[in-house]
Amino acid sequence: PERSSYCNYPGYQPTMFASSAVNLAQLAAFLSLLTQCRSQYVPGKINGEVVTLDSKSFPEAIKDPSNPLWLLKFYAPWCGHCKKLAPVLDKTALQLKGQMAIGKIDCTVDKGLCNQYKVRGYPTLKYSIDGEIDDYPLGRDQASIVKFANKMSAPPLQSVASYEEAMEYAKTKTEDGVIFLGYDPANKPDEAPSGFYQVFSKVARRKQASGNFLWLEPSDPESIKTPAIVKRIEPDVKVRFLENVESLTVEALAEWFTEQSLPLVNMLGANNFQKISKMGRPLAIAVADTEDTEQVKALKEHMLNYITSSENEKYYYGIMDGKKFIRFLEQFNVEEQHIPQFLVLDGPTKTFWQNETYSNLFEFVKAIDDGEIQSEMASRTSRKGILGKFEHYFLSYFPYSLVVLVLTVFGFVWMLVPAYEEDPYAQSALEEMMEEMEGTDKPEEKEGDETKKEK
Repeated sequence: PERSSYCNYPGYQPTMFASSAVNLAQLAAFLSLLTQCRSQYVPGKINGEVVTLDSKSFPEAIKDPSNPLWLLKFYAPWCGHCKKLAPVLDKTALQLKGQMAIGKIDCTVDKGLCNQYKVRGYPTLKYSIDGEIDDYPLGRDQASIVKFANKMSAPPLQSVASYEEAMEYAKTKTEDGVIFLGYDPANKPDEAPSGFYQVFSKVARRKQASGNFLWLEPSDPESIKTPAIVKRIEPDVKVRFLENVESLTVEALAEWFTEQSLPLVNMLGANNFQKISKMGRPLAIAVADTEDTEQVKALKEHMLNYITSSENEKYYYGIMDGKKFIRFLEQFNVEEQHIPQFLVLDGPTKTFWQNETYSNLFEFVKAIDDGEIQSEMASRTSRKGILGKFEHYFLSYFPYSLVVLVLTVFGFVWMLVPAYEEDPYAQSALEEMMEEMEGTDKPEEKEGDETKKEK
């Protein structure tokens, strides 16, 4: 009989098959069946284990009022990173029973579902809140997942009595310092919520994973003369306003929050690089030794001065650990001995601008705009060995380097071999970041391997 016929049988009880467990093989098969049945989605059930979802059960599961919050793992059975994550999710599912459900979707079976949510590597983690799907923003360890669940289980909207209280909240109760403060004089305590309050609270619920939302309820409403408004507040940064908000839809306000949710200067790493690199602007990166706190502080202040002096929204800005991610950064001509330095990277096109001789972001960006620093493409080949480094410096200092080459080529030509060394870690920018920083396997690579084996 099919497994589903056992799992869905109304009178299914383990004792029904106990008598058939006459040997170890039958017992093992029975226990395996029991485990699989327990992991199937059942509407209304509060789960303490990872639940298997498919194209049929997925739409119902994410809208199940008994499980409004889901962590979703899109995976492939052959994926090594997925296998490593599995026991972490098993333990976490039991710990978070009743707080957050955890589901898994096999992308080798439900390809259409995985394509619908633009899964490009395995595992991909997303979350669902009240049926709305978004990218999971934190780490894959148990502590990070529990932290995420706790944040999502808290009220999405907090009330404050003053702007000063909101600023203190930003400084002391958030990780990135960014909050959104809403206010509407038409929203009165003893009356039905105003239209804008309802829109703001719905967006706060939807965007709770990546934002901090406050609502201003002044003790003396008559002292505030402003109309309905939203303020984006970040310590040491000029406040940004969104006015004429009364007619905004949930979708329009959510889009604005998404655009404004990042700190002006981000600490780039495994949890946010992919997301930020796909948000529509190139990344201006300060490559730093993050163990040197004074260096990081100075770079952040320098970048903030640049951003605030010009109101420059051409780039997103961040600081990256040049030692931890040096294998990734080597593809953009970054060498560890030349840290700190600046780098501009357009993730989707794998285009970058780099020159370690610039220590000032104002001058670096101007040199890019003036064409003094030319764009390059991320290379799959690492610039190691004598010739790799020679090529980099030759192109960086052309045409002066050509004069030096002509004068010395006959004496040193044999020192320039071998040309390139293949580096097993040197991949394209986004592939390297996904595997080195995020730990994902590429579906097209595995499928290609399997095709070769079949042939």
